[in-house]
Amino acid sequence: MAVRYDQIGRMQNGRFPLPLTQEQIADATGLTPVHVNRSLRGLREDGLVDLARREAMIRDWKGLIEQAEFDPAYLDLRTSPGTMQRSRTG
Repeated sequence: MAVRYDQIGRMQNGRFPLPLTQEQIADATGLTPVHVNRSLRGLREDGLVDLARREAMIRDWKGLIEQAEFDPAYLDLRTSPGTMQRSRTG
């Protein structure tokens, strides 16, 4: 979701709306709510993301991409994740 918000210019200072509950994320991904909770907690503890008030903030794009083994080719992107957001903010 972060990459998609970034691509359409809706991410500001690494923040984007995340109007989903952990239960909804679990349902959409086929994971259990407990697994989603532990995974999100791990991302926060590793300093990669912050989640609060229906909003997410990416603190470490590179670290998040590495941990997730994310390949931007999957989304057929013209720029790598975080590039557009960083260029708009500094």
